[in-house]
Amino acid sequence: MCGVAGGMRWRVRYAADLVSASQIRLDEGVLWLRLEAMRMVLLDADGKTVDARFLKDGERIDIGLQQEGDAGELRSGAELVRTNTMQLMKLCETARQGITGG
Repeated sequence: MCGVAGGMRWRVRYAADLVSASQIRLDEGVLWLRLEAMRMVLLDADGKTVDARFLKDGERIDIGLQQEGDAGELRSGAELVRTNTMQLMKLCETARQGITGG
């Protein structure tokens, strides 16, 4: 995390598409909180905007994962979600093959 003129920036890893991806790949990037505009911007490693949105009235930023234990817990949870998602996808594929006879 570092403070810069115009806001705060954090180095992050992000997944571009969690909905349709068959594998989850994390990319390096920067999350930039532009305080003067109350806008959050996700930048890729080249500094190009991946996504951006304005904060709504009453929204707040909670700076979490300040300790390594928190990050480990998040990684464990993400791995559990990934494993369960892959199992569900296999189950759906098996059911589809049973229905279509393929």
